[in-house]
Amino acid sequence: MNREMRRMAKRADKIVRRGIPKHGIMTPAQKERHLATAGAVISGSTTYEDDNLDTTLIKIYAAFDALKKGDGTEDHFDYLAAAINVSFIRAQDISPALVEQLRQAQDAMTACSRRMQQHGKSGFTGPEMQHVALAIEAHEEILRHSTPIQMWRALRKMQDNYRAAKAAQQGGKQ
Repeated sequence: MNREMRRMAKRADKIVRRGIPKHGIMTPAQKERHLATAGAVISGSTTYEDDNLDTTLIKIYAAFDALKKGDGTEDHFDYLAAAINVSFIRAQDISPALVEQLRQAQDAMTACSRRMQQHGKSGFTGPEMQHVALAIEAHEEILRHSTPIQMWRALRKMQDNYRAAKAAQQGGKQ
């Protein structure tokens, strides 16, 4: 082994051992952090399992049902609106037709919000109900075919868009 190979081996060893004490023994916390990081990378790059989606989808369908009946609260509205908005952002990477479908659902949710503010009860017209139902189905398919990292990025973008709109609204009031 020549000098250059020894140097490369030493650099590689440093990279591998980053975060590990010189004596080579990892503390339990370091082991847990290492495994959690590796697990997050692996699980973040695969699609969701059906078991992980059931609870989320049940909540979305329950929120839609409550809003349809007129019993919906702001929490129901926020939960359903967030699902549609995250799907809208993911749809921008998927299909323009899907973007248009989700835009109609966003308009329906805006009308529902207006009704909630004016009358104190939620509700949809017939076409609005259909648009939101299709958006929920699209959200379910997007969830099933997206990785957690993709959904997390869409959620972050949605939050950034919300903050920017809120800041613009606050700036306009002053």
